[in-house]
Amino acid sequence: VHTHEAGAYELQNYDYEIEFCVPQGEYEFVINDEFGDGICCDYGIGWYVVNYDGAEAAIGWKFNKQEKKTFGSCDVGPAPSNV
Repeated sequence: VHTHEAGAYELQNYDYEIEFCVPQGEYEFVINDEFGDGICCDYGIGWYVVNYDGAEAAIGWKFNKQEKKTFGSCDVGPAPSNV
C-alpha cells in the first residue's frame, strides 16, 4: 500500500506522523531496520505506533531487522436489519 525508503527518517528527536485513510479490512504493518537494533537503543530510543479505527493497533521499538504486525479484519459486521 505505501512504502517509505531508508533515509526518509534522518532527523533525531523528531516525531514523524504519516496518516492514511483506508477502508475497513485486514492490514499488515512491516517495519525494517537495516542496523538490526529495531529503532531502539544504539542510536537513541525510538518507537512506532499504528492507530487503526480509533484504537492502537500495533506498537513496538526493540526488534531485530524486521517486525510485522497484522491488524484489522476482513470480517464484515452483521447486515443492518430493516425494522
